[in-house]
This record gives sequence, structure tokens and C-alpha cells, in this order.
Amino acid sequence: MRLYAGLMTEVQIRISAIQGAKSKPELLSPHLTEEFCFLQLRMICELIALACLTAHGEVQGAKSGKLNKEYSADRILNRLQNLHSDFYPKPSKLNSLGPHNYHVDDIEGPFLTKADLARLYRHCGSKLHRGSLKKLLSSESLTPVDFTKIENWTDEIIALLDLHRIHLIDGKTVIMCHMKRADDGKAHVSIAEAVE
Repeated sequence: MRLYAGLMTEVQIRISAIQGAKSKPELLSPHLTEEFCFLQLRMICELIALACLTAHGEVQGAKSGKLNKEYSADRILNRLQNLHSDFYPKPSKLNSLGPHNYHVDDIEGPFLTKADLARLYRHCGSKLHRGSLKKLLSSESLTPVDFTKIENWTDEIIALLDLHRIHLIDGKTVIMCHMKRADDGKAHVSIAEAVE
């Protein structure tokens, strides 16, 4: 659970870096700021995939040689899907039922889904390469930077991870994570068991 919390802390740091880079446009040119943000988004995709792998480390095959050495977010997600279809974080909210008594509910979108994460990961990869000579000569390379998509993806990542749970393969055990708890600003992870 410490490793999972550490991965969520790194996600926090990278989200803060994106927000900081966009709030100080005078530090870098817009195109360099965009590249920096896409690098952070790609790393966040990898961190989410690695966190899922960490959470499901006890699933048969999750610690196999190939998966244990994998870093590509989309490949990790595809392999985990084959091992346990309900492996991905579920964005959640706590509803108080009384003192020390809460019910965990799903939140409605928008948040970064599994399919969105794979698309974002590939998109970031395309943004982090200069591309072919044909692309450089096209008008596409001269387009102004639009940070709207970066902001939307960042918001969807926060919506996914702010408070989330991961259901383990036994169907009863749940990992709960506050990515940045209000009282100390740190990631907190706990294990819960579903009550019938």
C-alpha cells in the first residue's frame, strides 16, 4: 500500500507541475510548455497503469516476467484486462450515514476512463516526437498551442483519482485511496472489505 500511495503522490506532483507550467507562461515558449505538459500526462498514464498493477500484484500472472518488466501504459492495461476485468480505479464519493459510517458511491463523469487513458497515452506519444519531414512541412506544425485539451485531461485525471477505489479479484476486498487528503495534502491508502 505504501508503493501505491507513493505512485499517487507522484501523480499529484506531476499534476501540480502541469498546473504550474500553464500558470507561468513567461517561463517557456507555448510550444515547450505544451511538450512539458504532454510529457507529464504521459508519465501520469504510466503511473496509473503501474498503480493498477501494484494493486493487483497478487493476481495470478500480474507478477509474470513480461508484465513485471512492462512500462507501456496501454500494454499494462491490456494485460490486466485479461487477468481481471474490474482492475481499473473507480472514482468515488463518500456519503455520510452517521458518525463514522459512510457509504461509497460512484461519481458520474467526466473522468479518465480506461479507453481514455489508452487514447491519451498514444496521443502524448505522438506529441512528444518531432515527426516526419512531411509533418514538419505541413501547416499542422504551425498551429498555435491550445491548452484546453490539456486542462480537460488534467481535470479528468483528478476526477478519477481524487477519491477512488479498486476492487480486487476476490470480489470482497477494496483498496480505497484519497489522492490528496484535505487534512495533510498527502495520499492515503486503506483496505476495506465489502459488507453484504
